[in-house]
Amino acid sequence: MSSSALNNAHQRMRTGTATKKNLGVQRRKRLVIYSTFGLVLLIIYSVVVIFKENVHILPSSATLISSPAQQKIHKVLSRLQYSSNSSITDNNENWLRSFCPVKVFVHDLGFKARTSSLEKGFRAKVQHHGNISQYTTRFSSMEHGMFILQKFIFHSPCVVEDAREADFIILPLANINAGELDRIVQLLERDHNSTLFRRAMKDHVIPGLQNTRKSYQMASALSKRTHEWTTPMIKLVVDIWGWWYHFSAYHTYTTPAQLFMYYDRIMTVPYASSVFNFTGDIIANRKYLASFAGNVVYPKYRKEISDQCLEAMEGMGDCFVGASNRSHAAESLSYDLYLNSTFFFCPAGDSGPRKALFDGIAANSIPVVFDETSFELQYSYYFPNPRDYSVFMNSTEDMMSQLRDIPQSRIVELQKNIAFVRTSVAYLQSRYEKDATWMILKQLEEYKRNGYKFLDRWAGRSEYKCLERKCRFA
Repeated sequence: MSSSALNNAHQRMRTGTATKKNLGVQRRKRLVIYSTFGLVLLIIYSVVVIFKENVHILPSSATLISSPAQQKIHKVLSRLQYSSNSSITDNNENWLRSFCPVKVFVHDLGFKARTSSLEKGFRAKVQHHGNISQYTTRFSSMEHGMFILQKFIFHSPCVVEDAREADFIILPLANINAGELDRIVQLLERDHNSTLFRRAMKDHVIPGLQNTRKSYQMASALSKRTHEWTTPMIKLVVDIWGWWYHFSAYHTYTTPAQLFMYYDRIMTVPYASSVFNFTGDIIANRKYLASFAGNVVYPKYRKEISDQCLEAMEGMGDCFVGASNRSHAAESLSYDLYLNSTFFFCPAGDSGPRKALFDGIAANSIPVVFDETSFELQYSYYFPNPRDYSVFMNSTEDMMSQLRDIPQSRIVELQKNIAFVRTSVAYLQSRYEKDATWMILKQLEEYKRNGYKFLDRWAGRSEYKCLERKCRFA
């Protein structure tokens, strides 16, 4: 080979080596860029998680509401955060559990076997309608106990296998049934003495009670032994008002039923909604300005709401009246009613709140409430500043005009605020989202920190604004 050819060969080898080096440098640069970008995303996400953990209330001017696409990214990042470096293993479950406010143990006592075939709670039939999902199996307005038990038994990382390691112990009572609670207490006394008395039973939770009125009735039917043992326990209810409550002098409660529902051992939890997983545009224009579904018998001002909505329906066409039958209003096309309404009228039911409040919020519709007991008394932990999530009317005079006068900027603000808290008032199967059961754990954490009692929610209040009834202390 001539010297010229040899030099050319050496030159090609040097050029090839340089090219390979350049390619290697470029690959390393890309790797650094991608790694840095991923790290930045993780840092941003961690900051958001910390912010959401420590800032419970969203200011009225909040701008942290994400679009549906951003919400999907959030869910993906959540899964990456919890499952990074490993698949779902025992070690990963322990790591997940370290984020829990408190740890709970759930007694089975035959609950799984008795309910395995029931189409209740998360096992109810589901239909998907574009940008929202709906349980089509009819269930009552008092279904929260089943959802809570199923969530903690099957879908929560905050559950431990050994009751001795738990901060709180949950009894498998999904509804108000005095006979079932008697049976549960007998089994606890026979088989679980080691944890039953450790904190005078103040760390035990009864999840399936309904409201104070019906819970009083159940308390009166309990055996003396069961009543004695369960009185110190925490009761989860969807309604703390009850017709027997009436802001009576609760500090002087003396009857067994009153003591069973004493104010420092009851926690209000959201109703279980028939609809969930709304993925639509939260600020899109909707077909109707307002809607109403429900009976028009009691309270009496419900008839005024229905009449004015019908008048608007026939006139400007911006209000829609749905089913008046309670059971029918909770199923069929109720999801469509809320999806197509910017506002929904939510008058009091037998008490301050009603299940419709959470059905409408699940569809990101704005509730119009008439009793401060709907939010201020019942759900102060979930809605610290109720007017950030609702419109309050203390008068039924020309209600549609009152709504038409609300500026669009204020409507958008309310819609964004509702989107921010929607997950926290829903019961979801996801192990990663901070739903209503997470909020229950947060309240139990405060209860424990406060010496195993809830604070007086009426401190500093002597009256609430309500229509058609006296909402003041006796």
